[in-house]
Amino acid sequence: MNARYAIAALAVGLPALGLQALAYRAASSLATSKPFFLASLDPLWVALIGSAVSTLLLMIALGLYARAKGQSVFLGLLAVLSCVGLLVVALLPDKTGDHQR
Repeated sequence: MNARYAIAALAVGLPALGLQALAYRAASSLATSKPFFLASLDPLWVALIGSAVSTLLLMIALGLYARAKGQSVFLGLLAVLSCVGLLVVALLPDKTGDHQR
């Protein structure tokens, strides 16, 4: 596994997960009528934009992780499937020949 791509995937993926959590919190405040903790922002827009941006970042992160394993970067498109896409990419074999643990 190429460590440089793996670290880049982690650096992009972790903020994407945080942004996804923020978008989920905004969407849940819409459904339950609870006040959103960022009162100056409209929760609908935070949910929509946060979800779109986090999915895009997760696509990039999954593409980098697939590249680290010697696979095609287009596997990053599996991020649309959320955890299922991550599981598929994680279970792919490492084609780099560098099996360090």
